[in-house]
Order: sequence, then C-alpha cells, then structure tokens
Amino acid sequence: TNIQKQESIPWRAPSASIFTIVGSISTSYSSPEVAYSKALMFYDHNIPIGATVRLQVISSPIPSPVILYTQTKTVTRKSKAFWLIIPEDIKIIYYRITITMPSPQILQIYRMLFGSTWIPNYNYSNSHSLSYQVSTLASQKLRNGGTRVLPATPFKAISLKFDNLSSPTIGYFQDIVHKYSKHTDMGLILCDEDTAYANTVNFVGRLTKWSEPALSLKGYNLSFDFEEV
Repeated sequence: TNIQKQESIPWRAPSASIFTIVGSISTSYSSPEVAYSKALMFYDHNIPIGATVRLQVISSPIPSPVILYTQTKTVTRKSKAFWLIIPEDIKIIYYRITITMPSPQILQIYRMLFGSTWIPNYNYSNSHSLSYQVSTLASQKLRNGGTRVLPATPFKAISLKFDNLSSPTIGYFQDIVHKYSKHTDMGLILCDEDTAYANTVNFVGRLTKWSEPALSLKGYNLSFDFEEV
C-alpha cells in the first residue's frame, strides 16, 4: 500500500509455481513491543482454486530457522478475500508464507493484512445496512453555464450493530479505536460461504464511526460504521 496516499498498489511476482514471502511484525508504538497477530488476510488477489497457502511462524529470517507454528489452507473457491485464523496463544515476530500454485502463473496481491481479530459469539442484530456511496468531488463551472464533475468510483459503506457485549469486549474495542481509528485498514468478513453475496459483504475498510456503548440488562450494545478503501 502507498502509505502517503493510502492507495492500494498491487504486489506482483513473476510466473512461478511456488512463492515465498518472509517478513516480521512489530507495532508502531514501541519498537521492542511484539504485535500479537491472530489473523492473516489476502484481499483482492488472483490466487487460484487448488492453490495452498502455508503460514509458518519462524524464529528468525535466516534460511533455515526454527519453525514454531505451521498452518496450511487450500483455496477452494473464487473469492476476493482469503484468510487464516491464528490461535490466540501464538506470538508472531517473524513469519514465512509459502503459496503453491496448481500450475505456474503470475501472482498478484493488492492487500495483505496481519492483525487482531474479533469473532462474536452472536451474529449482528437484525440485518446490516449496506450501501454504495460516491464522494462528492469538486465541480468546475463551464463558460456555457454547465457544470463538469470528475468521475468518482462508488465505495461500500456498512453499518453493524451488536447486542449483549461483555465489558472486556467493550474495552477491547475501545483499545482498537484508540490505537487505529481511521488510519488502519480492517478486514470485514460477514459471510463464510462460496456465493456472490460473500464478495459483496466481505471487504477491506476503515472504521469511520462507532456509538457510545449503551448498557442493557444483558450487556452492552454497540454499533459500527465502515467504509471500503
């Protein structure tokens, strides 16, 4: 991602059967602090059906490190989002991702996300509110009295409401909002099925608004607004 413009720039690799990505994770708040990642997500990629993605947590980025954890998943459907859920007790500093293709081809990935996850015990309340919006761009008055408006790309916007959340969950969300707010991309997965609907509601966005936690008889109620990036 282009950090300055916050634009998604694809990462491409030449045609091959096996691709390897090696990297490390740390937080931006304190260099020695270790980020506890609980999910890996590829978004807007061309990894084909039948390919396998293997994530290894390694001791160091040397050629032959100690392997601390391994998880492998096969791509079984055509989807813009591919993800792995990592156990909470796995601490990641260095990682190695190996993507094995069914046949040689060019690999392209627009976004790769590592981050904490939240899987609710209960689904969101009622139905979500999903819409497509277009940002209003500066218009230009023409000499003949008309108006010229530059074309804009519609983006998804969604509102979600959750009920009966525990106090620790509210504290977790408050920490996320404090640290990341509108400055960090988040993967939103609402449908884990092989349908066109999944590609509509699963996307990468940013948290634009969240309500103040409202205490009810069984816990807290909270709503979120996300916008696609």
